[in-house]
Amino acid sequence: MAEKTFLENEQTLEEIDHIGDCLKDAKAYGLELEVITWALKIMKRNPELSVKQAFSAAMAEWDI
Repeated sequence: MAEKTFLENEQTLEEIDHIGDCLKDAKAYGLELEVITWALKIMKRNPELSVKQAFSAAMAEWDI
């Protein structure tokens, strides 16, 4: 397996931070499970989206 480049690692860390921020915000409304579920559904329907994009869309779906 090829090693990830520095840029790929930075992008991965940025996505992880974004997901953490989304879940922190969702938790304030008691909607963590709903946001995760919607993000997974969005990724299944649109596999070209990044995880970050899917979580952003899920947050928007729940008006968070």
